[in-house]
Formats: sequence, C-alpha cells, structure tokens
Amino acid sequence: MSPLKGVRVPGPTPYYPPQFKREAVQLYRSSGKSIPKMAKELGAASESLRRWISQHEVDAGKREGLTTAQREELNRLRRENCILKQDKEVLRKAVVDSTGRCNTVGFGCCPDRRFMSGETGSSRRVVGGRQEGVVGAVEGRGVHKQHCPER
Repeated sequence: MSPLKGVRVPGPTPYYPPQFKREAVQLYRSSGKSIPKMAKELGAASESLRRWISQHEVDAGKREGLTTAQREELNRLRRENCILKQDKEVLRKAVVDSTGRCNTVGFGCCPDRRFMSGETGSSRRVVGGRQEGVVGAVEGRGVHKQHCPER
C-alpha cells in the first residue's frame, strides 16, 4: 500500500498530480531509501521518480535546466506556434481567389488569368500552365509560386 493514502494512480500511462510528485520527492529525501525501492513503495516507475527528483532540483535552483514554469510556457508557446502555422497554411491556400487573380495584398504581380482558357467569363482558370477548377487551384503548397511562375 502506498504511503500517500487517497491518491489513486491509473493504468499503463498514469498521470500523477503535482501534489503526489512533490510528496513522493519529500518521502524519498526523508526516507534514505534507494530510488527503485521508494518508487516500488509508491507504485510508480523508478524512472518517473528519478525525473521528479531531478525536476525538483531544477525548480529549487540546485541543477541546470528548465523549471516547471519554463516548461509550461515552452509547451504553451509550441502549441500556439502550431496553431499559427496551421492558420498561415490556410491563408496560403486561400491566396488565389475565385476570379483567378492572386489576392496577395500590395503585390499586383498576377494578371487576370481567367480568360487564358479561351472562354470568356469562364469559372475555370489556368494556374501554372494547366487548367484547374476553383477548388483545385487553392489546394497544395506554394500556391503563389504555382500561380505566378515568373516569380
């Protein structure tokens, strides 16, 4: 039975609450037992306890590394960066509007290619030398380069 009563640890990839980790580190420090023995008593993997101890030392300033607060901030920024990259990709795909013109603000580099297919008022357009429909023209990477091959 775990010395930390009332804390239930779930199955194969358990989530240990921060309070459990703090108390486990304190128990390890006060017990004088080895990490594997203490981890077995707590019902945790010895490597998990070893990481908690190391992180506690970093947070206390006794060891080099990222503190818990810095790790949380880094993870938040990585998630935010991922979302921004996805937003950028969506916007990149939407560079060519349904008229066949590049709607990249301020560049004016793309002539109206709507009539290059020979059909006046056609809803189809030529992009990068091949005729595509409205949806096909905005799919894929580097749409602007496909749309403006002279760039």
